[in-house]
Amino acid sequence: MRRSIAVFLLFAVTSFANAKPDQLIGQFTHDFTKPANAPVYTVTKSGAKWRVFLHGANKTVSAKEASESERKEFWEQMWWPAEKAIGAHCLRLGGEWQGLLCYAPGREGTETPVIAKKSDYFYFDSMGGLMEIRPKKK
Repeated sequence: MRRSIAVFLLFAVTSFANAKPDQLIGQFTHDFTKPANAPVYTVTKSGAKWRVFLHGANKTVSAKEASESERKEFWEQMWWPAEKAIGAHCLRLGGEWQGLLCYAPGREGTETPVIAKKSDYFYFDSMGGLMEIRPKKK
Protein backbone atom coordinates (compact mmCIF):
# COMPACT_ATOMS: atom_id res chain seq x y z
CA MET A 1 0.00 0.00 0.00
CA ARG A 2 2.76 2.46 0.95
CA ARG A 3 4.63 1.65 -2.22
CA SER A 4 1.52 2.36 -4.34
CA ILE A 5 1.05 5.72 -2.64
CA ALA A 6 4.72 6.61 -3.11
CA VAL A 7 4.59 5.70 -6.81
CA PHE A 8 1.40 7.72 -7.25
CA LEU A 9 2.92 10.79 -5.55
CA LEU A 10 6.11 10.50 -7.60
CA PHE A 11 4.02 10.30 -10.80
CA ALA A 12 1.94 13.33 -9.77
CA VAL A 13 5.01 15.45 -8.99
CA THR A 14 6.74 14.39 -12.21
CA SER A 15 3.63 15.15 -14.27
CA PHE A 16 3.34 18.62 -12.73
CA ALA A 17 7.01 19.40 -13.30
CA ASN A 18 6.79 18.28 -16.93
CA ALA A 19 3.58 20.17 -17.70
CA LYS A 20 3.72 22.35 -20.79
CA PRO A 21 3.83 26.09 -20.17
CA ASP A 22 0.48 26.98 -21.77
CA GLN A 23 0.17 29.51 -18.95
CA LEU A 24 2.59 31.72 -20.90
CA ILE A 25 0.39 32.03 -23.99
CA GLY A 26 -1.71 35.18 -24.16
CA GLN A 27 -1.54 38.90 -23.46
CA PHE A 28 0.11 40.32 -20.35
CA THR A 29 -0.01 43.71 -18.69
CA HIS A 30 1.24 45.35 -15.48
CA ASP A 31 0.18 48.03 -13.00
CA PHE A 32 1.93 50.88 -14.81
CA THR A 33 0.15 50.93 -18.18
CA LYS A 34 -1.93 53.81 -19.46
CA PRO A 35 -4.66 53.10 -20.19
CA ALA A 36 -5.03 50.55 -17.42
CA ASN A 37 -4.90 46.91 -18.53
CA ALA A 38 -3.24 47.77 -21.87
CA PRO A 39 -1.27 44.83 -23.26
CA VAL A 40 2.51 45.00 -22.84
CA TYR A 41 3.48 41.51 -24.08
CA THR A 42 1.61 39.11 -26.36
CA VAL A 43 3.02 35.58 -26.28
CA THR A 44 2.23 33.09 -29.03
CA LYS A 45 3.42 29.60 -29.84
CA SER A 46 3.34 27.89 -33.22
CA GLY A 47 4.62 24.33 -33.07
CA ALA A 48 7.86 24.54 -31.09
CA LYS A 49 8.44 28.25 -31.88
CA TRP A 50 7.67 30.94 -29.34
CA ARG A 51 7.16 34.61 -30.23
CA VAL A 52 6.69 37.63 -27.99
CA PHE A 53 5.22 40.84 -29.34
CA LEU A 54 6.46 43.84 -27.34
CA HIS A 55 3.65 46.38 -27.66
CA GLY A 56 5.68 49.41 -26.52
CA ALA A 57 8.43 48.75 -29.06
CA ASN A 58 5.99 47.50 -31.73
CA LYS A 59 8.38 44.59 -32.24
CA THR A 60 8.17 40.80 -32.28
CA VAL A 61 11.07 38.78 -30.88
CA SER A 62 11.71 35.06 -30.78
CA ALA A 63 11.83 33.28 -27.45
CA LYS A 64 12.79 29.86 -26.16
CA GLU A 65 11.80 27.88 -23.12
CA ALA A 66 14.35 28.25 -20.34
CA SER A 67 15.82 24.96 -19.20
CA GLU A 68 15.62 23.75 -15.61
CA SER A 69 19.26 24.69 -15.07
CA GLU A 70 18.67 28.19 -16.53
CA ARG A 71 15.70 28.73 -14.21
CA LYS A 72 17.67 27.54 -11.16
CA GLU A 73 20.60 29.76 -12.13
CA PHE A 74 18.32 32.78 -12.43
CA TRP A 75 16.67 32.03 -9.06
CA GLU A 76 20.11 31.82 -7.46
CA GLN A 77 21.20 35.11 -9.09
CA MET A 78 18.12 36.73 -7.56
CA TRP A 79 19.03 35.16 -4.17
CA TRP A 80 15.80 33.18 -4.22
CA PRO A 81 15.82 29.56 -3.02
CA ALA A 82 16.62 27.42 -6.11
CA GLU A 83 13.99 24.84 -5.12
CA LYS A 84 11.32 27.53 -5.68
CA ALA A 85 12.14 27.31 -9.42
CA ILE A 86 10.49 23.87 -9.54
CA GLY A 87 7.20 24.16 -11.40
CA ALA A 88 8.12 27.50 -12.97
CA HIS A 89 7.90 27.97 -16.73
CA CYS A 90 10.02 30.70 -18.31
CA LEU A 91 10.74 32.08 -21.75
CA ARG A 92 14.06 33.70 -22.64
CA LEU A 93 13.53 36.52 -25.09
CA GLY A 94 16.06 36.72 -27.91
CA GLY A 95 17.61 39.50 -29.94
CA GLU A 96 18.23 42.84 -28.28
CA TRP A 97 15.59 41.99 -25.64
CA GLN A 98 17.45 39.68 -23.29
CA GLY A 99 14.50 39.30 -20.94
CA LEU A 100 12.90 36.47 -19.03
CA LEU A 101 9.12 36.10 -18.84
CA CYS A 102 7.97 33.57 -16.24
CA TYR A 103 4.98 31.82 -14.75
CA ALA A 104 6.18 30.88 -11.27
CA PRO A 105 3.42 29.74 -8.92
CA GLY A 106 5.91 28.58 -6.27
CA ARG A 107 7.80 31.81 -5.75
CA GLU A 108 5.68 32.99 -2.81
CA GLY A 109 7.93 34.40 -0.14
CA THR A 110 11.08 34.42 -2.26
CA GLU A 111 11.41 38.11 -3.08
CA THR A 112 12.41 40.99 -0.93
CA PRO A 113 9.56 43.42 -0.13
CA VAL A 114 10.17 45.11 -3.52
CA ILE A 115 7.32 43.06 -4.99
CA ALA A 116 4.07 42.51 -3.15
CA LYS A 117 3.05 39.32 -4.95
CA LYS A 118 -0.33 39.69 -6.63
CA SER A 119 0.40 37.44 -9.60
CA ASP A 120 2.23 34.24 -10.48
CA TYR A 121 3.89 36.00 -13.44
CA PHE A 122 6.92 38.26 -13.74
CA TYR A 123 9.22 39.78 -16.34
CA PHE A 124 12.91 40.49 -15.81
CA ASP A 125 15.59 42.21 -17.87
CA SER A 126 18.85 43.86 -16.87
CA MET A 127 17.64 47.38 -17.80
CA GLY A 128 14.21 47.38 -16.18
CA GLY A 129 14.80 44.88 -13.41
CA LEU A 130 12.03 42.70 -12.00
CA MET A 131 8.40 43.55 -12.73
CA GLU A 132 5.30 41.65 -11.76
CA ILE A 133 2.98 41.13 -14.73
CA ARG A 134 -0.41 39.46 -15.05
CA PRO A 135 -2.67 38.13 -17.78
CA LYS A 136 -4.63 40.93 -19.41
CA LYS A 137 -8.25 41.06 -18.32
CA LYS A 138 -10.66 40.45 -21.17
